[in-house]
Amino acid sequence: VVVNINLANDGQLTINQPSLTFTPNNWNIAQTVTVGAVDDNLKEGTHFSTIAHTIASADPDYSGLTLASVAVTIIDNDVVPIVFNQQKTIATGIDPAGGFGGPTRGTWGPDGRLYVGTYSGVIKAYTLSDNYEVTAVETIATIAGLSNPNILGLAFNPWDNDGSGAPKLYVAHSQLYANGGSSFPVTQLSPYSGQVSILEGPNFSTLTPLITGLPVSNHDHGINGLDFDNEGNLYIASGGNTNAGITAGAIGGIPESPFTAAILKAEITKPDFNGTITYELPNNFVPPNGLTFDPALSQVFGNQAKVASGVDVSVYASGFRNPFDLVFATNGLMYATDNGANAGFGDQSTSATTQQPYGNIFDADELNLVIQGAYYGHPNRSRGMEPGEDRQNVFYSSEAPDIPGVHTAPIAKVAASTNGLEEYRATTFGGQLRGQLFAQKWNGQVYGFDLSADGMQVENTVTYNFTNGLDLLTGPGGVFVNIDLSANAIKVAIPDDISAVGMTAFDIFPWRAPAVGGGSFVIGGQDFNPADTLVIFGGQAASITSVSASRIEGIFPTLLPDPSDGFVDLVVQSGGKVSTITNAFLPLV
Repeated sequence: VVVNINLANDGQLTINQPSLTFTPNNWNIAQTVTVGAVDDNLKEGTHFSTIAHTIASADPDYSGLTLASVAVTIIDNDVVPIVFNQQKTIATGIDPAGGFGGPTRGTWGPDGRLYVGTYSGVIKAYTLSDNYEVTAVETIATIAGLSNPNILGLAFNPWDNDGSGAPKLYVAHSQLYANGGSSFPVTQLSPYSGQVSILEGPNFSTLTPLITGLPVSNHDHGINGLDFDNEGNLYIASGGNTNAGITAGAIGGIPESPFTAAILKAEITKPDFNGTITYELPNNFVPPNGLTFDPALSQVFGNQAKVASGVDVSVYASGFRNPFDLVFATNGLMYATDNGANAGFGDQSTSATTQQPYGNIFDADELNLVIQGAYYGHPNRSRGMEPGEDRQNVFYSSEAPDIPGVHTAPIAKVAASTNGLEEYRATTFGGQLRGQLFAQKWNGQVYGFDLSADGMQVENTVTYNFTNGLDLLTGPGGVFVNIDLSANAIKVAIPDDISAVGMTAFDIFPWRAPAVGGGSFVIGGQDFNPADTLVIFGGQAASITSVSASRIEGIFPTLLPDPSDGFVDLVVQSGGKVSTITNAFLPLV
């Protein structure tokens, strides 16, 4: 008896022999088939093929048999093109005030909605379809009626996403241009109007001040981006009041004070957290004639003030002129953008008592790795008076080198004005962009930063033109969401990924939540089967609440009492296929 097994494929593979022959002499001896992928120079990404078998024999006992095909995964060696060509505007007229009353900042809520804050204090919560069409809008006006309504920061605490209650929204707001934006009499109060508030309850109508008394420039630098570390501490990007350390009317006419020009840390996990910031002036302070208020309340005298003891807010890193955004990344490191000094906005500080003209130049904007205790070059003479901090009296441009223990140089330089910052976590385009940082130049290009393996350096910077605006964030399915202040609009850039074939999970929102489980998640991807889907985190199955072709929504499983000591894999089984995102989710313990 002779049995021939013929092999066939779709042309994507090479096979070293077209058939196998078995006889009574070799029927029990394995035969090896060597399979290779055809190098066709096509950028197809990871794709699939099959080897089909047909049996031919004169013996009817064998000729009627069938043999299953063998599935083959092909990993393409050609680079998948990175294309975001499905750009669309999903919302306009975010704030009736329009223009600079428009949207400044966006963030995703644990409820899957997109929250957008505006300069005038209105917050919009958007419910979006899988195709990024707006299906419902909730308007939150809790902050709009305050004296300090200008929103430049929004965030949700990942520790709150445990299913125990409604989401709490953290909002950074202040009163910009409080004294008209230029020089003003010292007898006019310049309040410390910066604040971080928690909104919760029906329509987020209950406001609880978390941190008050933060500094705000009499110009366009205020309390900016917010983010949390994995322990639940809050970090705040606080803008500076000067151009290069010296008070100048062109940029507001007020000096730096103890909490300006810095990344601040608020230890809100303390059970008795004190976020009420007050200031004290020296005993020998002589108030000017005509003053009708406590001078410790005015930023005009902030360069002589000290923060009263007992507050649980501190300077984490210093020397930032205007850090619009910061990101606590999946690698455990923090990064921030910073706007460089501009010509015509005042002198630069060269010591505690000396200065020189800044010059007719525009310093580059920066991407910085934020290191606790480091100084990044924007002077603050208020802090420069502190013992051992004379370095903070000296201006260092973006071109200045690292000086250990003195000045920390940026890890990348970009054009002004670069603001929104985000980490891309999706596996689209064969994972080429995963772990990269992206920054948005206002009304211009997007910068992509390819980080070194340790995250300490930028190895390559690429410029993209798929969106523009002020703030930038990613969304389920590997999209970029752009918050466009100038156009009073929200835009989305959708990836055109030719490498994604069949059922594929791209990303998960949020990427971290309490290990006790109970919180909500959204998985973005393609070709999910609503009738047959299973989601597994670190070996534990999640509860699924809904499945569509491109979204899976569910509830995180409990990963206690034996949680992982790091990230766990996300496995999606759907329609008979399996898609895995390695190191996708961090259980917080």
